[in-house]
Amino acid sequence: MNHRDSSSPTFGSAASPTSPGGSTVSFPQLDVSTPSHVGKTRASSLSIGPAAWTWGWGEFGRLGHGDTVSCLEPTSLSHDAVAGAVLIACGGHHTVAVTPDGEVLAWGWGAEGQLGLSGSSDHLTPSVVRSLGGHRITFAACGCNCALPA
Repeated sequence: MNHRDSSSPTFGSAASPTSPGGSTVSFPQLDVSTPSHVGKTRASSLSIGPAAWTWGWGEFGRLGHGDTVSCLEPTSLSHDAVAGAVLIACGGHHTVAVTPDGEVLAWGWGAEGQLGLSGSSDHLTPSVVRSLGGHRITFAACGCNCALPA
């Protein structure tokens, strides 16, 4: 069960993710050596299995769950391409992922064009950055309002 909240939560620090009842949340096959990133008001983590997780403030769709609802505990992304991602980077209000094939996906706030999706619309779910087609991307980083794939 995912604890999701549509309000703007205040996030503190914790030693480990917990469920609303206070028990520790289990991450099957979680490899903490795989890149994990923290954005302005949310975090993401990758699993060596077929799952990527995001949690935090959901405004602008920055969590990639198809809505703007906040997640107060880790929630897996259901988008197939992101499940195999080798890297996820968080910006101020957007997120990008790099797949093993070098494809880049982006989602969240797009008002400044930082998603690279040929427009300034927000994207609530991961979308392929088609303008990078033909390039094998191996790394990505995000700033507050930009993304840098390499």
